[in-house]
Amino acid sequence: MEPTTVIAGAGLALKLVQELGPRLTELRKKIPPEWRDEIAGISDKVYEIRTEVDNARDREVTLNERCRELNDQLKRVEDWKAVKAGYARRNIDGVVTVFVPKDGGESPHWLCANCFEDRRKSYLQGRDNRGREFREWKCGRCGATLEVCYRRAPGE
Repeated sequence: MEPTTVIAGAGLALKLVQELGPRLTELRKKIPPEWRDEIAGISDKVYEIRTEVDNARDREVTLNERCRELNDQLKRVEDWKAVKAGYARRNIDGVVTVFVPKDGGESPHWLCANCFEDRRKSYLQGRDNRGREFREWKCGRCGATLEVCYRRAPGE
């Protein structure tokens, strides 16, 4: 039986006991004194059951929240796997590592390898070479800079 069903049933039973409470007080006056201890024991048991039901509800809420968190985490992992599958690691000029779209993917661009390993897409931006032989590429997220031959660019 599902925990939710058990909890709902126990909650319904407790509600019934609560509704009968005032009537039980009236009946208590008519009950012989020797039975009153027995009734007090039953009342204590009802209180214990009520506490257990409340605790079970709290645990259910906690477990449902954790389940949602794990499902969200799983979705992020699956989403990243889909993104990662669209890229390939490429070594530029034997020195610099970047990630590039696989054939038939997006338009040519380079992604920062550091950020990619942290499961983040961060595009490398080319900066003016100022007449130098090498061109600087910078990651806008982590600030990593790479220097590659001036003639090299994404898609080449």
